[in-house]
Formats: sequence, structure tokens, C-alpha cells
Amino acid sequence: MRRKRSSSGFTLVEIMMALSLLGIGLLSLAAMQITAMKYGARGRHLTKAAAIAEVQLETLMRQRWTNLATTGGWTAAVTTNETIQAGTNQTEQAYSVSWRIADVDATRTRSVDVRVQWAEQGGVNRQFAVSSMRFNHEGL
Repeated sequence: MRRKRSSSGFTLVEIMMALSLLGIGLLSLAAMQITAMKYGARGRHLTKAAAIAEVQLETLMRQRWTNLATTGGWTAAVTTNETIQAGTNQTEQAYSVSWRIADVDATRTRSVDVRVQWAEQGGVNRQFAVSSMRFNHEGL
């Protein structure tokens, strides 16, 4: 007599298909993780650039009217480095800061612009700018 085989369990083809689908899913997750890390770094750099621009703008706005001279265009760039706080303190990103001060009304109002520029990994150049008006509230 012939014994009937039990039909419980998975066949080799079913296991191979399941592993293939799992592999495709894991590769997709890995690609999404790499993209998330890239956009996370981009957002971190933009946030740091905004903070640098804001600090420079506040520094310029606090100066006395007589010390806040017009620049006749953008100033020479000053480099600020963002370092990774680790054992090596290596530079993660370098930012170039420049500003422009122009008379709107020579005795009463000046426009103050601050621009921060940096290059992302891959050579993409980015910039962030802030502007404000400085009034001669000192009457000088």
C-alpha cells in the first residue's frame, strides 16, 4: 500500500518567493534611509546657515549709526566652520558669510542684508539670506 504524504509545510518555490519579496522590501528601506540621511543633512545645514545669518544681522543691527557704514556692495566673505563634536573635531561644513549695507535715506534709514553660502556634498551650492532696515533712532 501506498502511504499518503502529508501536505503541511512550505515548498522550496514558496520559500524562495517569500525571501525575494523580503529582499526587495529591505533594499527599498535601505534606499529610503540613505535619502532621509541626505535630506536630514541638508536641513541641518540650512538651519545652521539661518542661525549664522541671524547672529551676524543682530551684530550689525546693534552697532551705532556712525559705525554702520555703507559697504558699496557685498563684503568679502568670512568663513565659519561647523565642526563635528567628536574625538577628531573634524569640519562638517564650511559657511561663507557676507553682508551689504546700503543707504535708503542717507540720514535716516539703511538696509542691512546678510548672506550665507555653502556647498552641499555633491557640489550643489546653496545660500540663505536675511534682510532688515536700520533706522537712525539715535539721531546722529
